[in-house]
Amino acid sequence: MTRPPNTDLKPKHHFFTEAVPSCHPKLPIGIRVAFSELSTTMSNGDTCNTCSKTIDNQRDAALCSSCSSIHHIACVGYTPEAWSKEGQRKAQWKCATCKETIRIKTDVSALVQKQKKLEENLSLFDKKISDIREAFDIKFEELKTLQTQNMDEVRAEMNKIIQAYETVNAKLSAIEKKPSIHDPTGVNSANPAPLPGQSTLSDGSVLYMDAKIPATSYYSAIPHFLEDKLKNLPKFREHDDLSILQFLSGLYDLHMIAEKIFHTNSRTCRDHSKHQIASTSFG
Repeated sequence: MTRPPNTDLKPKHHFFTEAVPSCHPKLPIGIRVAFSELSTTMSNGDTCNTCSKTIDNQRDAALCSSCSSIHHIACVGYTPEAWSKEGQRKAQWKCATCKETIRIKTDVSALVQKQKKLEENLSLFDKKISDIREAFDIKFEELKTLQTQNMDEVRAEMNKIIQAYETVNAKLSAIEKKPSIHDPTGVNSANPAPLPGQSTLSDGSVLYMDAKIPATSYYSAIPHFLEDKLKNLPKFREHDDLSILQFLSGLYDLHMIAEKIFHTNSRTCRDHSKHQIASTSFG
């Protein structure tokens, strides 16, 4: 008995072409192009590049636009609903490997830019370091110059102190060698001898020949400018060697001025005494 032919059997066609004709005029151009590409690169029974299993339903297939690898949409993280919402973006979909390659290229480009920026910053840093060194060298030379100037000033001040000390020392030596105007012999300094033409009374008064003159009258002849000299003496500072020497020098000068005045008064008294004696003898 001959079996009649099965009229229900249909010829096996490409499932993408059968399910969605790529030339259907009502489909969007992007989808038509995508399915047209799929129909030429995929066939019934293709293997998923992720799980290595056969793809039985075209709705479960995703084609990488970069490397043309085929995957189950579930293997690449999509549900059928989410994948259907991708619409025209399906044509630009890329597998994880291609995305990683693009990301690495992007990261490398970013690193190159950062490296370039770093090199620029290092160049600026080197320039700043160079400027700092140059400024330091200039300041160091200025400090050396100031140090030399200060040392010269210190030496000059030391020379002044030495000269002042030698001057004061010479003046003090001269004072020690010169007898007092009240004790010309320099022997009885505790009880000074009366000036020529004078005799001292018990009350401290000076007897000038036959006239009694108060002791203060002799010293009243000292000029008032000596008071100014005393006021203008350099101040004595105990721990300042230069001020001590200046004070002693001023004191010596004051002593010399006073000594001249006392000598002048002494000569005046002596001349007056001689005049009185001459008047008495020949009067």
